[in-house]
Amino acid sequence: MLDAEVTQLRDEVSKHQKSLPTIRTTIDSLATEDNSSESVVKGAVKIEKSVRNNSWNTGTRKVFLRMMGIIDMKSMGVVIPLGDKSFFIEKGAGERVLRPDWSSGWRENNEWHEYALTFMNQKSPQLYPPMTKSDMTSKSDDTIIKRMQALYKACQKAYKQSADTEEVRAAKKLSNQIARHTARKIKKAESRLEVHGESGLTDPA
Repeated sequence: MLDAEVTQLRDEVSKHQKSLPTIRTTIDSLATEDNSSESVVKGAVKIEKSVRNNSWNTGTRKVFLRMMGIIDMKSMGVVIPLGDKSFFIEKGAGERVLRPDWSSGWRENNEWHEYALTFMNQKSPQLYPPMTKSDMTSKSDDTIIKRMQALYKACQKAYKQSADTEEVRAAKKLSNQIARHTARKIKKAESRLEVHGESGLTDPA
């Protein structure tokens, strides 16, 4: 009787030992699947974040270019500075296009930063639909300004490297005309101020 029980126990132990590799394989497989699922989730989150960032980067670039009246970096050569601290070409009906001073740094162009920030916030969803209104409201003004600063530097470099094409020469001619017209308006305004100032100081006879 005892010998039979011992033999049965040995058989059961042997069966358990034989099944151990299978159990280990199953456990390892489950662990791998769990890690894989976690990796997939992490990967999906990373991809989603990357897509959002790409949409943000692409959208802000396109909107920044549209603010200057162009659609790609290849056209940067026509974005001619106006000079005399003038930064906009008025197109009528409240429409205007930006003309930064590429010879100066970002800080020296601060007169149009507030306009550009407002343009970005208001026009982005319209000009680049993948960048929604909620995308814009989720970004702080500081984040948008830093992005525009990076875009300004990239555009500044592209402008300096642009070729002297017929289109660029025509843009330069127009820019010079606008600059001269603006300078005349400023001079007239200053003259009027001087006249008013002198008349205000003169005692009546």
